[in-house]
Amino acid sequence: MKRIYIRDAEQISLQQPLSEEWMSAPVYCREPYARAVDPDFRLWLSPAESRRLGRILKRALVIGRVIADKTGIGTPDAILVGTG
Repeated sequence: MKRIYIRDAEQISLQQPLSEEWMSAPVYCREPYARAVDPDFRLWLSPAESRRLGRILKRALVIGRVIADKTGIGTPDAILVGTG
């Protein structure tokens, strides 16, 4: 069996997106439903791309690009994305 390694992890959630600031000052929500705070998609996607992609796909694409840039892996074997 081939070994796998997790090189990095990122999140888009109710907290500040794509940063570690939420660990020192987390946002608490008392409502049963709250929408995630999206990053500025214009930093990674053109307006045409942004119009053609759904919200979940835009989030997954941005997270994948951020992780690829941070780890320096140009072509990763896999990027795992989850919702929940």
